[in-house]
Amino acid sequence: MYPSANPILMKKRPLLDNDSQLLQVLALSEDATAIYHTDQMVIAFANDAIIRIWGKDRSVIGKTIEEALPELHDQPFKQIFLDVMRTGITYQSDNMPADLVVDGKRQTFYFDFKYRAIKNEAGETYCVMNTARDVTARYLGQKAIAEAERREQDLNEELAASNEELVASNEELAASNEELTSLNEELSAMNDELQQATQQVSLLNKNLKYSEDNLNFAIDAANLGTWDLDPSMMSFAGNERLRNWFGLRPYQEIPLDQATNVIFDQDRERVLAAIERAMDYQSGGLYDIKYTIMNPITGIPRKVRAKGKALFDENGQATRFSGTLQDITEEEQTRVELEESRKGLELAMEAARLGAYKLDLKLGKMSCSAQFKHNFGLTEQDKFDFSDMMEVVHADFKQYVMLQVEKAIAEKQIYNAEYPILWPDGTEHWVRVSGLPTYNHSGEAVYMMGVSFDITEQRRDDLRKNDFIGMVSHELKTPLTSLKGYVQVLHGKASKVKDEFASGMLSKVNNQVNKMNAMINGFLSISRLESGKILLVMEEFALDQLIAEVIDENEVLFPVHHIEFHRCEGLMLNADRDKIGHVVSNLISNAAKYSSAESVIEIHCSREGDEAIVSVKDSGIGIPAEDHGRLFERYYRVESNNLISGFGIGLYLSAEIIERHHGRIWVESEVGKGSVFHFSLPLL
Repeated sequence: MYPSANPILMKKRPLLDNDSQLLQVLALSEDATAIYHTDQMVIAFANDAIIRIWGKDRSVIGKTIEEALPELHDQPFKQIFLDVMRTGITYQSDNMPADLVVDGKRQTFYFDFKYRAIKNEAGETYCVMNTARDVTARYLGQKAIAEAERREQDLNEELAASNEELVASNEELAASNEELTSLNEELSAMNDELQQATQQVSLLNKNLKYSEDNLNFAIDAANLGTWDLDPSMMSFAGNERLRNWFGLRPYQEIPLDQATNVIFDQDRERVLAAIERAMDYQSGGLYDIKYTIMNPITGIPRKVRAKGKALFDENGQATRFSGTLQDITEEEQTRVELEESRKGLELAMEAARLGAYKLDLKLGKMSCSAQFKHNFGLTEQDKFDFSDMMEVVHADFKQYVMLQVEKAIAEKQIYNAEYPILWPDGTEHWVRVSGLPTYNHSGEAVYMMGVSFDITEQRRDDLRKNDFIGMVSHELKTPLTSLKGYVQVLHGKASKVKDEFASGMLSKVNNQVNKMNAMINGFLSISRLESGKILLVMEEFALDQLIAEVIDENEVLFPVHHIEFHRCEGLMLNADRDKIGHVVSNLISNAAKYSSAESVIEIHCSREGDEAIVSVKDSGIGIPAEDHGRLFERYYRVESNNLISGFGIGLYLSAEIIERHHGRIWVESEVGKGSVFHFSLPLL
C-alpha cells in the first residue's frame, strides 16, 4: 500500500491548463515523455516514444500506471512518483532496471530516467513529467566490457603465474632432465588454456566492437555530438558532428579554455562553473546545462544542451569526463514562439475583455481567469465554480443554459448562449458564453473550454432600439389601416364604374399596403420577442389541417406558382397554432419570391421518432453554402438577393418561434438548384 500524496497538491490547478500547444510539442519529441497526476499516478499524457517503450497503445492515457502497466505493481516507480509529488524534488536515475511486458513477454530493460515536478506559479507541485531513454544496449555493453576486462585481468594474472612457473620449471630443468617431460606437458596444457583464453578475449573484443558500433549508430541517429575531456590534461575532443559545431579540424584536441571560446560570453562562466562542479567528487559527477555557441568558421549560432558524467578514481579524482551535445535550436525557437503566442493571446483577450474558463464535465469543477470573474461582478480573489455560476443565472434561463451545454456536447459543436445574470450588488447584467467540448479516446466529453463576454450595454442598446421600433411600428399601423380602408373604398367605386385602369392601380396600391403592413407586423413581433412580451398560446391541433389552411391563403397571394402538399394525417401537436402557421406561411412566401413563375413549391410533412418534420422545397436560385449558417440571424440577407425586397426578419422570427417550441429549423440548398427549408416540432 503506497502512502497517499498530499490531496491538497492535487487541487493546485487543473492539469495542463492552457498548455495544449506545449503538449503538441512534447508529442512530437523523440524523447520518451509522459505526464502523471493524482495520487493514483494517472497517465495524463504520453507521447509515441514512451508508448513504444511500454509496448502499449494510446488507450493507456487516462488510466492509472497500475492499470496500464500492471507489471510495475511490485516495482518502485509509483513510490518515486509519490515522493516527487510530495517533496517537489526532481528524481533522476541512470541504468534503472524495469520489468516490462512487451510482445507478451516479461523482459528487463534499463533506462536513464527522470521524474520532474511540474509546479504552478506558487511553486506547488500539481503533476510530474517523466522522461526516459532506453539504455539497455548501453548498459549490457558496459556490463560486457567490464566482464571482458575482468576476465582479461584474470587471464593476465594466470599468464603471469604461468610464466613464473615456467621460469621455475626452466631452473629445475637445468637441475633435472627427468622433470623436463613433466614440465613440458604442463606447459603444453597451459598453452592450450592460453589459446582458449585468447579466443575468448577475441570474442569479447568483437562483442565490444559490435556494442560500440550500435552506440555510435544511436548517437548518429539522434543527431548528437559526443565530447570527451581529459581532466589531467584539460584537453577537449569530440566526434565529427561536435567538431563541425565547434569549428575544429578533424581529430583535433584543444585545451578546454580554447574550446569554450566558442560559447557566448553571457554563458561561458556558467558553463565553466558547471564543469568544475561536475568534476568535484561530492557532486556525483553529473553535468546538464544549456548554452549557445557560435561556430568560428560559419558564424552560425546554435543553442545546445550538454549532458555528461565524470568518472573518479578511488581517491576521488576525476579520471574522465564525457557526454553528449544536443542541438536544441529549433526546440528553443518553438518554445519562444509558443510563449510569444501565449502572451499575444492573453493580451488580445484582455483587450477584448474576454474571460476564459475550463469546465471539468466529470467533476463539475471550473477554473477561470480573473476577467471571467469580472464579467460576473466578482474580484479575482473570489471563489467561483460552475455551481456558483449557475446560481447567478436568471431563473428563466437556467434550463436554457443546461440545454445548450448538453446540445453542444451531444452534437460535438460550439456552445453559444446569451443570458441574464445577477451581480452581487443586485444589478442585472447580460453575458455571452461560448465553449467547445473536448473528448477522450473513448469519445466521452471530459472538458469544455471557452470564453465569456459582458454584453450588458449591447443588450440595453438592443432593448432601446426594439422599444423604438415597436413604438414607430405601432404609430405607423393607425394611418396605414386608414389608408387601406380608403384604397378599398376607392377600389370598390372604380369597379362599379368599370374603370379598369383605376381598379388595377388601386389593386397594386392595396398589395403594397399589405406588404408594408406585413413588414410592420414583423418589426412588432421582433420587438415583442426580444423584450420578452411575446407569449405562446398552446393548443392541440392537427398539423396537416393547419398546413392546408395556410396553403389556401397563399394560393391567392401567389397565383402564378403551383403548391403541392404531401399530406401527413394523424400528426397532433400541442403548440401555438397561429405562430406555427406564420412559420409555414413565411417559408411558402420565401419559396415564391425566390423562384420563377409557374414553378412548383412542394410541402412535405412526416413523422421521425417523436418529432414532426415539415419541409418546404422550391426550385429557385438557391443559397451559397457560406450563407447557410447565418440565414436565421436577425436582419441577415444573402448578398445575391438584393434585388428582392425584404428586411431579413422572416427567417429570424421563424427560427425563434420554432426554438421556443423546443424544435429545430435548418436549410439544404445549392446555388442554381433551389432550397429545402425544414423544421421539426415535438409530437403529442
